[in-house]
Amino acid sequence: MPLLRPLVGTLPVDRSKFTARMRFHQGWWRAFVLNLPEGPRPNEANQTVCNALADGQAGRGNFLTHRVAAAVDAALKGRDGASAGIVDERRLRCNLLSSQPLAFNFFGHLADDLELASRALLPLFGLGGAKVVGIHFEYAPGKPAGDNSAFDVAVEYTRNGKRGLVGVECKYTDTFSPTEYRRDTYVDLHRNGSPTFKESYETLTSSRYNQLFRNQLVGEGLRQRGMFDEVHVRLFCAPDDKEARETGQRFGEMISASEVASFAVITYEEFIAKVQQQDLSWSDREWTMLLWARYCGMYLSDPAFEEA
Repeated sequence: MPLLRPLVGTLPVDRSKFTARMRFHQGWWRAFVLNLPEGPRPNEANQTVCNALADGQAGRGNFLTHRVAAAVDAALKGRDGASAGIVDERRLRCNLLSSQPLAFNFFGHLADDLELASRALLPLFGLGGAKVVGIHFEYAPGKPAGDNSAFDVAVEYTRNGKRGLVGVECKYTDTFSPTEYRRDTYVDLHRNGSPTFKESYETLTSSRYNQLFRNQLVGEGLRQRGMFDEVHVRLFCAPDDKEARETGQRFGEMISASEVASFAVITYEEFIAKVQQQDLSWSDREWTMLLWARYCGMYLSDPAFEEA
């Protein structure tokens, strides 16, 4: 007789095995770590789903540490009508499978310790000799791509007297948007972005690469406006997300790597490993272990998953 599976909760039919496995793990986390009942399914208030928290019970449950929760509050308080990017606060607080809380769980804890961020993140990004001076969320001041495109996370740094930024696109189980958005501003940024872009505008705006291209344009817009001397873009995804990694690696081949612009793929495991190599306080080390357990440690939920 199943013992664990019923506690995980309701599992809808997912589009891929990867999404189904990640959803189950978040249901397991909700049930066995947070000890909370499942909440309403987005856009289906009369249904529940295993990876959701109820509004009144969410609290800071979707955030791994108090410092992460504080970064969320600060980011929400700092937004105004001119902010690019979209923040659905209910999704942020209640959906365990969303990439927005994932972005805060990985990077928000470091927002209050820029010295640790410098030691851990800049080598991960391949930027030696730099110093982190700020970490921002849903960042695209002045809408540099001419739309609502924004970096999920932006790590601001200084290096050799110059201002730099690493824009991070965080991906969990969501797919890249297949919509082929095109604007005159994209054409101008692409044209003026030489030699950053090695492929044609038509190729880069195709459905496979459109979202990644628009993220790269945010960086190009910030750099071309003179706000930063160098802007690098990174796709941050699960090591088992084969589709995202392959798309990101192929897109990276279309971007010229230089001191002022580049693109690369990094994974959750690479992030955790780099942070764990630092001299950490015990609370920081606990945070890295929680990151691993929630986003990488699938075998923790294997006994319940095998019952399913």
